[in-house]
Amino acid sequence: MSTDGPRDRRKEMELEAQRLRAQELGLDRYLEYSDNARFKIWRQAAIYVPSGLVLTGLLIVALVNLPNSIVAVVVLTIFTIPVDMEAVQSVRDLLRGGPVTSRGEIDRQWSKARFMFLGRVRYLLVDARRVEDGRIDPDRKAKGALFEVGELADHQLAPGDEIEVVHWPHTNTIVSLELLSTAGRYTQSKGEDRHEGWDELDNYPMVNTPLGPMNTPSTSRRRGRR
Repeated sequence: MSTDGPRDRRKEMELEAQRLRAQELGLDRYLEYSDNARFKIWRQAAIYVPSGLVLTGLLIVALVNLPNSIVAVVVLTIFTIPVDMEAVQSVRDLLRGGPVTSRGEIDRQWSKARFMFLGRVRYLLVDARRVEDGRIDPDRKAKGALFEVGELADHQLAPGDEIEVVHWPHTNTIVSLELLSTAGRYTQSKGEDRHEGWDELDNYPMVNTPLGPMNTPSTSRRRGRR
């Protein structure tokens, strides 16, 4: 017997609980918000810096023993380079500056299983430009920025959406993520969100209902069939 239905329903309830919690805290304008982003970077540094030192040490030993250790050199290089990169990025964020603001459109969106299949990780690739004093420098070229987002934000975003992200510059750890406009689903006009289907609804004839004059697509369809 399939359990996809109950599982999906439980997931929807969890997402709705997160939305209500954000609304209670006055953070409902954000799709994602973290007040402990710096702690996440400390935790990342605590994991990757020691691991990077150990792997780098083993790689040096393997290099000294070439050519007998060629297999070890190849394997250690594959693991050492990404771990060292993560370690350097986390240390740079901890030692220099603070969060920055970037704005741009989502170019790609995907998810994959974590290591050892312990859950899933969700990514956004954004054509981002830095925001300074509330403005984007038009002469500054957009750069592809990779962000890891939670399930709630991933559920509400799609390629083409424009977002504004407050994040740490090297690890891209998110402090807050705000949706500015969406592509294909609705557009913003005079500060209001207008669904693309509303324009179609405006073309339907007006009829009197208990709630007053309304556009009724069902009435229009019935008339069309007649």
